Amino acid sequence: MAQENGDRPSLSPADKKERLKRAGDEACTGIELGITPDDALKGSGSRQESDGAGGIVSAMGFATVDYARLVSEPDSAQIVAAARAFVASAFPVLTDLRVIPTPRYHPFIRVGRDYSGQPLMELPEFKTLENLLDLVYPNRFSGPLHREHPEFANQYILSFLEACVRRCADQDSFAVDAYGVGESISEFIEILNAPSDTVAVVRAMSHVTTSTGAALALDGIDVVPESRRDDYDFFVSQCRAHIPGAGGSFNRQRPSVFGHPHAVLASTATTEDSDKFDATAAISRRLDRFILILRLLTGTTAVAHFEVRGPTTLVGASHPEFVRFQPNMVWPMVRRTARLNFQDARPIAELGALLDSTEFRRHQMAAASFDVALGRFNASFAADPVRGIVDLATALEAVLVDEPDGTEGITVRLRTRSAGLLATNDDPPAKIFNDVGAFYDLRSTFVHGGNLSEKRLRSKILGISTLTERSALGIAAAQALDRMRDIARRAILARLCLATGPEPIWPFNPKTSLEVAFADDARRRQMRDHWHGTVAGIGADWSSAHLAAPSDILREDYGRATEPVGS
Repeated sequence: MAQENGDRPSLSPADKKERLKRAGDEACTGIELGITPDDALKGSGSRQESDGAGGIVSAMGFATVDYARLVSEPDSAQIVAAARAFVASAFPVLTDLRVIPTPRYHPFIRVGRDYSGQPLMELPEFKTLENLLDLVYPNRFSGPLHREHPEFANQYILSFLEACVRRCADQDSFAVDAYGVGESISEFIEILNAPSDTVAVVRAMSHVTTSTGAALALDGIDVVPESRRDDYDFFVSQCRAHIPGAGGSFNRQRPSVFGHPHAVLASTATTEDSDKFDATAAISRRLDRFILILRLLTGTTAVAHFEVRGPTTLVGASHPEFVRFQPNMVWPMVRRTARLNFQDARPIAELGALLDSTEFRRHQMAAASFDVALGRFNASFAADPVRGIVDLATALEAVLVDEPDGTEGITVRLRTRSAGLLATNDDPPAKIFNDVGAFYDLRSTFVHGGNLSEKRLRSKILGISTLTERSALGIAAAQALDRMRDIARRAILARLCLATGPEPIWPFNPKTSLEVAFADDARRRQMRDHWHGTVAGIGADWSSAHLAAPSDILREDYGRATEPVGS
């Protein structure tokens, strides 16, 4: 018996009667229980004749499906036979169109890209199978025009055929009695009967690994590191392990990622909603949040390069989707690796809870400054360093300057507040004050379209306090940008800690300026101690510390031993 899918409406008696009539009129393939693969193959081109009783009989002598009985007693065995008959008729069409056999390098086909669905949808066997599915699964396919997220039987049928091709390609046998066809039929029936669907998202990351080199689950996210650097199939293999049809989403262009160590972040979700795209988008947002938390806690230079979203089976209502975040062949200039272990579970979960606690403050807000800060901080990880400087300066301004402060003297206010909140023993206020001033000066030049000589640019960059490389301007610029990112990271953490709790010291959207508080040594110390204590309380005391300059590609071989302490 077919199971209902979520809240899909049942087929009304009137609709059922009309569907029965249409099924009887369009039925054109003889199928009954006991039909063999050979019979289906032989009958793929057979003619149909009347049986004298209003039904139709195939040239092989098999009676047509009893549609009336199927409505009250759905029988998957008849769908199995109809599915085999369809494959038997579809494979010759695909062969004639030179779609199959597929190349060994790319054993996937997709409707609209590799073949047109029309020649297959005109086959009598396709129409019979489509009618069967409409009748047996009314809760899934009836009344599609009256649903917010409609499903159509033909989507599943073509997906089933593509799954057959994928599995048969592994065996180099495109025959209807091949094992891959039987396996695909079983999956086809299982998916149709399932009350819910499982989807996954797999994201390719650089500069992420685990301390043990083994896979790790944190906050509902699976972190799977590469086992060796010369595993060039790592990302593709991991995508296929979670989403079997992922290889078809690459469009024959294998994605390349530089910047070892590599890892994938993966997560799945089960949904009864027929809109699978909403489900995968929700998982993708969870991965975004996870990466943001890692960046805030560790200062990692971890970058997301691409992800694949889709069903965890070859047969499904949608195709896997490939989403690229970074251009191919991006080579990072510096690196600070996030090395994760099970002890990170608590800080990740509790910082996530702190971020979530700001949700209520967004009520009736078209734009929230803290959201702007988080968004620009994340955007700074893109490849363009000029844009990165602008993004980080905007993030710092959004998190440290409030509306009651006005617009006068923003540069001085940013410098003094950054120095007052973020200073530590190894990162004194004067260094922070000067570095923020240099960056904000560059930001103003870029934003307002001013002239910038190479000499002045070099002077500003080489004046940053944390640089270890001064002869190679590209490396120096990347290290300088990382310094600004570290300042913005700690500023975001500080403001988050000061704005949460029953009596926040520095709430979001304050009614008055905190200019007086920042002018008082005791108040500044109180704010520093408070946010340092808050991150220590969630088990992340190291997150408030100043970070040394990251590794660069000229001075180390991306090996673990040469990476800076605390990276």
